[in-house]
Amino acid sequence: MSIEKFENQQYCRLWQEVKKDKDWSQTKKRLPLSEIGKYSQTPVRSFFTSLGAKLGTLEELVCETNMNRKQFGVLFSSENLQVPLSAYLLTRVLPLI
Repeated sequence: MSIEKFENQQYCRLWQEVKKDKDWSQTKKRLPLSEIGKYSQTPVRSFFTSLGAKLGTLEELVCETNMNRKQFGVLFSSENLQVPLSAYLLTRVLPLI
């Protein structure tokens, strides 16, 4: 998972890598909000809002216009470490358990 800069904030994309055989492929799977929040007791939008982040499509958050514009991401201040850690847990670690 990468953290990218946008203006004076940062954002990360909420996607999941796909496991292919024994290795992780380079394929990224776009997830609906219901799938992202599957491992959270709180609705995912409320969860990220409570951490001080804004959840939305990349088009809404960072004005992306390419084919990834409908992909979900979170926008947050660069000092906020809870948001990227939580995004990583929700999209990478918890689905493996």
